[in-house]
Amino acid sequence: MSSSAGIQRIILGLSSAVVSFTLLFGQVTETKPATGAAPKGSDPKALSFPEGPKAPTKTSVAEAARQPIKNLGAGIAEIGLVRIDNNLRTVSFPARLNISSVSFPLEYVLVNHAGKTHESLLSTMVEPYHLQLGLLLLGAKPGGSPESVKAMMKGQVTNTVMSTGSSQLVRPGAEKLPGERIEIEVSWHTPAGAVRKRAEELIQNTAVKSSAKSTDWVFNGSRIANGMFYAQAEGSMISLVTDANAVINYEGAGHDNDKAWIVRTNAVPPSEVPILVTIRVPKKGRN
Repeated sequence: MSSSAGIQRIILGLSSAVVSFTLLFGQVTETKPATGAAPKGSDPKALSFPEGPKAPTKTSVAEAARQPIKNLGAGIAEIGLVRIDNNLRTVSFPARLNISSVSFPLEYVLVNHAGKTHESLLSTMVEPYHLQLGLLLLGAKPGGSPESVKAMMKGQVTNTVMSTGSSQLVRPGAEKLPGERIEIEVSWHTPAGAVRKRAEELIQNTAVKSSAKSTDWVFNGSRIANGMFYAQAEGSMISLVTDANAVINYEGAGHDNDKAWIVRTNAVPPSEVPILVTIRVPKKGRN
């Protein structure tokens, strides 16, 4: 873990060793002593949303891997903008509402600033690499091998150009990606106090009667092929429609329909309000 290559081996699944926080805290590049009250990983005030670049820029995996994992003490660590709380079994990070997402059907709950923001409910400056690493450090288990995912998907990955070379996009397939169930919470502050909502409460599906459930999210782990970590390349982090390139996928009703998801405009904060996204890995997930 002391080098970017060591972190990348975890991301790429080239090491089968179980990463524990005991090991992590013994090898962090930079350490901060714990002083005063322990940091609260679920407090929206604990993380601030920095101003992004005027033009979206993508960070390579190598660049993201060079960021040190910082030990904040009390079972809490940070990498980049991602805070990892081993006690709460959460990763949390800042985000904002996308204004343009109100006018377009949604395909994502979250992308980073260089991703498909016009199709996403939220955007963030967080690196997808750091999100996946944070979930792995909490012991979350991604889905099958890149080969098995590719075989199962049969090329049906959302927003992927067909191999014929045409500009036509392949629609999401009916298959569900394997992975471990996780829970997603979104929170922000108002003059009346803190607001906390499950991610599924901010969206609605116009094609089905049933609502999304908190158990419908899985950490599948982004697709890796030809030496590329696709989530980092595309900025895809939490997808509503089947996308093997995203870190997390929705697997409930409507995961195969990229025209049905819209924003619940009465449930989201104003676009300028900082948002905290908190992803929890239950102690007993399912693979």
